[in-house]
Amino acid sequence: MNDSKSIDEYSSVLTLTLHPDNPANTTILDESGDTVYNISTTFDAKSIPTTSVLNEQGKLVADWRWKESRLDSQMLRFEGAGVGTVDNGPVEVEEGGTWRGHGKERSTASGWLRKTLIPYKQTVAFRDLKGREFQWQNNAPGLHLQVYFLSPSSSSANIITLLPIQLASATNTAVPMARYISPIIDPKLPKGSTPIVPAKLLLDEQAEEIMDLVIVSWALLEKGKRESEISGGAFMKGHTITSSGAS
Repeated sequence: MNDSKSIDEYSSVLTLTLHPDNPANTTILDESGDTVYNISTTFDAKSIPTTSVLNEQGKLVADWRWKESRLDSQMLRFEGAGVGTVDNGPVEVEEGGTWRGHGKERSTASGWLRKTLIPYKQTVAFRDLKGREFQWQNNAPGLHLQVYFLSPSSSSANIITLLPIQLASATNTAVPMARYISPIIDPKLPKGSTPIVPAKLLLDEQAEEIMDLVIVSWALLEKGKRESEISGGAFMKGHTITSSGAS
């Protein structure tokens, strides 16, 4: 049976909100307003930033040092993904560029988050410790996708829309298991004002199971995606999204 539902239509979806909407510095709250993650970035004496993710108990989930937002420049340490965490011994090296090192040395994030060409070049894949593969889609600045829908009484139509970055299981790419939704901002208010509706991360039950991996991978990818959007701002501002298309 083909399930055409989106993640938004499932009652079991967990809604997390970001305060503020910043993948490098934010507090992530659950539906009860309790903190589930803290993401913060600090700088050392050489002004090199380190971004850390702490869980609700204040325990370090992952951290990465970086000078640029490219995945191959992010030096990651993430026990939950098996990245750079083997104690007193060599880390296994896999074919295709995976992590190297000894002890708890950092490894490039690109060894875990792998950009793919199939099904789309804007897709990034990763595996959990059970070997299951997941994919982030729409990992590109200002990506406009055409979404087709069919009704029994009419021919196909398309909607041009700006889709958020979303996560899908490699075995079911039709329905996202997690997705990021931008905040709703009142354009009449000064820049930096509190959004009318905060940014959200929606997770289904499968995404909740690997929530550490979802949060860490989202933060790594979203930072780079936003920097690309800023550098390409002149192009993006020339496109206005409406219900009937782009202008």
